[in-house]
Amino acid sequence: MASLGALCIFLGYIFYAEEKYGAGSAGVIHVQVLGLALMPLAALILGVERFNFLQIGRQRNLIYAVFLVFVALLYLSLVRRASMWLEAYLPPEATAALLLFLPVVFFEPLQRLMRRTLRQTAQTEVDRAQKLMGPITEGSAAGGSGEAAKVLRGVDCGAVATGGGQAGAEC
Repeated sequence: MASLGALCIFLGYIFYAEEKYGAGSAGVIHVQVLGLALMPLAALILGVERFNFLQIGRQRNLIYAVFLVFVALLYLSLVRRASMWLEAYLPPEATAALLLFLPVVFFEPLQRLMRRTLRQTAQTEVDRAQKLMGPITEGSAAGGSGEAAKVLRGVDCGAVATGGGQAGAEC
């Protein structure tokens, strides 16, 4: 809460300094305000890492989504600045349109590659699970308490063969 209060004070000071002394007079304060604005984010990241706050660390999709939102915001900032830089040659709207639709050309092949890779990984995992489930299904159909130990031993050996279990003396 202290960082938010300091942020409000700095924002008020920036407004006052720019009104009194001109638009570029509070340049150093801008950097300090950016640092104060990042403090609550740093506290949130610390809470997530140290205390598993909101169980965000377990949800990989959420981590990737937050990261991609920040990357998208940075890219939108780049688009805005590039449209201002190229204003003498192209209208800002045309530059923004070009730069906003340009990633589509690059991300489409990347998306196809990732889809293919994820499909192969999923198929490999499904095949592996089916190999492990075969002996369990056969053993459960056979029934009997003596057969259960044999089935479990076979499953352990199968898990060793696929890289998921511990090697025993029986295998």
